[in-house]
Amino acid sequence: LTRPCAEYSLAQGVGLARAVAGVQSAFTVSGKDALARVVDQAGVLAAQLVLKMVGPARVLYRLTGQPHGTLLVTYTAPVSGLYALSLTLHGAHLPGSPFSVTVAPARGSPPTTTTPSPKSSSRPPHAWPSRSTPSPASRAE
Repeated sequence: LTRPCAEYSLAQGVGLARAVAGVQSAFTVSGKDALARVVDQAGVLAAQLVLKMVGPARVLYRLTGQPHGTLLVTYTAPVSGLYALSLTLHGAHLPGSPFSVTVAPARGSPPTTTTPSPKSSSRPPHAWPSRSTPSPASRAE
């Protein structure tokens, strides 16, 4: 199997820069190896990608495999504020990481908007730690 390399992998999408509290946001991660070849298996990328989002609240996220080894990352920040989002492979940051994500309050809501828990599913979402929680590395496995 080809091992994804942080230097050539790419994260892109609006969710790397901004979101709205209580509203799902997204971005994609495309894995490439050290020879800049596409890592065609999203599961390999998901098993090795480490995601951390630190900010005013704990954020749940979900990884979904897409064609050509791309991962779709969706998350919902329950509270507005500034978050730091880091994406690493084998201890090295992807280009642009850590990202500064501004989460705006939901329309018509005070600055600290909260949302109910996400609906349960067969596979629970992962969670990034908040500033007030110890930050063990969240790993998609």
